Amino acid sequence: MLRSKTEIDQLGFAHERYEQYYKGVKVEHASYTLHAKQGAVQSMSGNFERISNLNVTPALSAQAALQSALQFVGAKKYMWQDAREEAGLKEQENNPAASYKPQGELVIVNNQETGKPTLAWKFNIYAQLPLSRAYIYVDAATGAVVLRDAIIKHAAATATFATAYSGTRSLANETVVAGQYRLREYTRGLGIETYNCRKGSSYTSAVDFTDADNSWTEYNNANFDNVAGDAHFGAQATFDYWKLVHARSSYDNANAKIKSYVHFDDTPGDGVGYENAYWNGSVMTYGDGASRFRPLTALDVCAHEIGHAVCEKTANLTYQNESGAMNEGFSDIWGAAVEAYAAAQFGLTKSTWLIGEDIDKVRPALRSMSNPNAEGQPDTYKGTYWKATTTSPTQSNDYGGVHTNSGVLNHWFYRVAVGAAALTTSAAPSA
Repeated sequence: MLRSKTEIDQLGFAHERYEQYYKGVKVEHASYTLHAKQGAVQSMSGNFERISNLNVTPALSAQAALQSALQFVGAKKYMWQDAREEAGLKEQENNPAASYKPQGELVIVNNQETGKPTLAWKFNIYAQLPLSRAYIYVDAATGAVVLRDAIIKHAAATATFATAYSGTRSLANETVVAGQYRLREYTRGLGIETYNCRKGSSYTSAVDFTDADNSWTEYNNANFDNVAGDAHFGAQATFDYWKLVHARSSYDNANAKIKSYVHFDDTPGDGVGYENAYWNGSVMTYGDGASRFRPLTALDVCAHEIGHAVCEKTANLTYQNESGAMNEGFSDIWGAAVEAYAAAQFGLTKSTWLIGEDIDKVRPALRSMSNPNAEGQPDTYKGTYWKATTTSPTQSNDYGGVHTNSGVLNHWFYRVAVGAAALTTSAAPSA
């Protein structure tokens, strides 16, 4: 085990994280954290893999394994094939060598079908058409894909902004020149920035939302430009919650910049809005919705998606089956917590225990934490509506029911927060 990082929380506890290695090769998803205070270990948590007699010399080159991974993904176009996106990444990271092109890393990972530790090449593959981003693990002996872990998961001046979902809010932003303001601010960490994808799929073609007088009331228009204010407010409220409640500086605890892209559409020109929001491993992305959803920038959705970034930087739960359901559940918990915190601070009327109630056109909400059964989720382990785990998790089977089985963790949190005596047959009112 090698120590990877140490964090000190606001209670004075030191959390030392150790990563497992076998014969010098990192073991994926195998880490232990020691929780200590004043030099004395209080508890330990994590996962350790028992490995023996595993050959760590790859029979397959990284390049050959990459071809297997690309064949598995089967995209028509990848991000590294787009010169504008490559240039944008170099600028974003201030690194002329930065590229979306996958570089193979030799690791040991559990085969999703057999459950056995396997020597594999790991690739971060970002597809542009159709849109996807995931870690793909290729058996270093056979070339077979043994695991897919999704990264994209399927939520200075002071402006007055009439948002779509949270009323008129005062938002920190930036003035470039006199008479031109944009949704960028640097009072929180390394900054919070919100951009307009203009119903396109390119981040590098996105532009700033700008306003001449910093009173953004005209953004309440037929194009729903007012949801830019929701994304900006959602990012600021989420940053504040993590900083003021948990003493965590942005999602990585290192003041990472939070960039949000509104009016994203994965298939521009088809006349159908994109019905999703996601964290792509680097930035927040929000579609405008279509038949099911309104624009997906509601406060709890913003907090949910940024919560995936927190999970990635901490527990890094594999996005499939039960660990994926916990990944989703934790994001819903953060969504509810941030929404309740902001509602109390700003006097907002929100339904804390409903997730996505502001954006859903068809149902009361995507999910109910007080009564998961009402929205087709289990409230107990393997209870009503439980989705069986699978050895072949894909987007078509929700990676083994991650958005369904998350109801168990959601309901646990509701009981912890409210108490069993408060249980009802319908969602609880706003906090």
